[in-house]
Amino acid sequence: MTTRMELTQDLYQETVDSIRKDGQAWGQFLQSACRNYRLPFTEMVLVYAQKPEATAVLEMEQWNRRYGLWIQKGAKGIAVIDEDYTNR
Repeated sequence: MTTRMELTQDLYQETVDSIRKDGQAWGQFLQSACRNYRLPFTEMVLVYAQKPEATAVLEMEQWNRRYGLWIQKGAKGIAVIDEDYTNR
């Protein structure tokens, strides 16, 4: 059974391969990445792959605490890889 992490890693690799091979995809990636320039590269790629028109990407807790905004019921998140997470 494929885990969510494996699916996310596969999506990342497929997207990187796509933007490396296709100049138009590269340009579209850059347009998406410039709106979220503070994200690490891996997260930029995954945001582009799942929701290229996203203009502000934060963790749900940051939306709630920092801005006092709440995620709408039924909204879908953007999967990213947490490189700092250790499964111990």
